[in-house]
Amino acid sequence: MTWELIHTSAPRGLHSAHGGFVTVAETAGLPRALREVLESLSAFDLTPNAEARQGGRGALHGHSIVHLAGRAYSVLSRIVPCGSDHTGRPNRLAHHVVLGADERPAAGPAAALADFPAFLDRWDGPPEERPFGPIVAARPRVPAPCATWERLVGDAGWAGELLRAAFEAARATVAVVLPRGFDTPALADEMVALVPAARRWELTFCDRDGRARPDVESRLRLVDVGAIDLGELRRRPGTLIIEVAGSAPDSAFSRAAREGASIEAALDESARMPGEPVEPLPASAPARSDRAAAARERILVPARSPAPAPPAATAERRVAPAAPSASASAPHRRRAYSARWVIGAAAVAVAALLAAIVATATPVIRDAFRPERVALDPSESLDPGAQAR
Repeated sequence: MTWELIHTSAPRGLHSAHGGFVTVAETAGLPRALREVLESLSAFDLTPNAEARQGGRGALHGHSIVHLAGRAYSVLSRIVPCGSDHTGRPNRLAHHVVLGADERPAAGPAAALADFPAFLDRWDGPPEERPFGPIVAARPRVPAPCATWERLVGDAGWAGELLRAAFEAARATVAVVLPRGFDTPALADEMVALVPAARRWELTFCDRDGRARPDVESRLRLVDVGAIDLGELRRRPGTLIIEVAGSAPDSAFSRAAREGASIEAALDESARMPGEPVEPLPASAPARSDRAAAARERILVPARSPAPAPPAATAERRVAPAAPSASASAPHRRRAYSARWVIGAAAVAVAALLAAIVATATPVIRDAFRPERVALDPSESLDPGAQAR
């Protein structure tokens, strides 16, 4: 089944008699824990010049996977500014649609997000609980050359390289730095169409920056080059940064995006071939003026070459081990002497204990095996004949 939740500023909410940012509509049966997660995903920057910082985009879009109590929920989200609320302050509306595994269109999350006609721009009525969730459908998608990516960055191959990073960067958030004015639904729709239908709903994306919740998976984060502090982003742990500029690295993924082919063969090849582990950028990563070169360095490259030679330090140790200096070895000698003294003292103590045990036990053992002697009266004789006489 599907659920939906609408969150905005209102005089009162569905679960609260107080005003403010509250849930004003949701589908009956929505789990409370899931509602709390969706409410936390409803934030929107309403401060002055926020739209300029977001690259002129008036709405935020995304597909997330929420993990709760051993279950995974696919969530389509759209957040838009919506004028002023009942107090005259800036307002926004977040509309979330939750899909079960049997409700996901084969076209994928980006197509469902782009084709869903019931996203609201404003809420003016009283709070309500809806008996049924919405029906989510999308027209079929087939792989095609990524023309939107070509117009935005000059090379459609970047769509394939970002897919490669999303599928291969295990547990890492991939921050994709793009030129201003990008259209998230159109970019995501072209990317997802390249993915085999059976794996399209694995791809998660959004166009906001921020620290993700541990129970919410949102792998690809499309951010505006003019709205992000790259220095702060580089210091963020667990983040792989891809600055999109120039030509994309040549690979089966980028060629598929340029030609409009499925990346199924590239995914199979990537699964068979061990790749270099994806590591987040270190905190001290320097800024790079050449974004294309930086992106090439940060994209996964499958390890096709033989294993590297052992480090030079290992070879040096085999050839000529360096003798430790007298000052360096002195503490080791002192520790060796102390150990020998302790062992010697322990041996002496054990020997003394054994000697004491032997000295004590010897008389007892001798008496135990000595034959018993009976004292006889002098008048008595052991000769029976003598007694008769």
